[in-house]
Amino acid sequence: MNNVFRNNTVQMPWRANCFAAYGGAGNVFKDSVCEDVLTYPGILIDNEFSPYPFGPGTTTFSNIALIRAGGPMFNENTGNPWQHGALKFYLREGDVNDVLVENVDIIDPTYSGIEFRGFGSAFVPPGEKFHPDLLRDADNAKFRNIRLKNIRITNPGRYGIEVLDNGGRGAVNFDGVVVTNPALGGLKQDNAPNSFFIRGTGNAGW
Repeated sequence: MNNVFRNNTVQMPWRANCFAAYGGAGNVFKDSVCEDVLTYPGILIDNEFSPYPFGPGTTTFSNIALIRAGGPMFNENTGNPWQHGALKFYLREGDVNDVLVENVDIIDPTYSGIEFRGFGSAFVPPGEKFHPDLLRDADNAKFRNIRLKNIRITNPGRYGIEVLDNGGRGAVNFDGVVVTNPALGGLKQDNAPNSFFIRGTGNAGW
């Protein structure tokens, strides 16, 4: 809680991300660089591992470059491996809320620039078991008070913004989120309602 991580450079992490918040409040990650992530997101914002809840103090990621971030991890030996976005939000065990991501350059992400992924009873892999309370919380999880400001996504290998596994629950604020030259499209909305995307000013390309 209320920690500051700044002026960090992370290069070539394997089976890990550069920067992550799994809960907590008031933590700040800023003025940093993430390069050449091999198998996972560059920034992961995820309710997982039975964490302290997010908020009410804001978790902030600011002035960060994600260069060639994101990669395949989980189910790699199947025809459908997970392809993680460079900046990923994940409703694994409950709500993700009170987060600000601002002034971030996402350059040449391997797959999508920003990913929103859900979880719950419908997405349990065959043969795996989860506690009923965890699945209940995942089924009901939402994104709340999430703000994305001045995010520049350039040359994503899939989409600029991608929603997966019923990850379009709640709402996210977008201001100045610009997608340039996506391989497959600016936005893959999946089943997220239009109300999930609270579009402010300065957005383009999706």
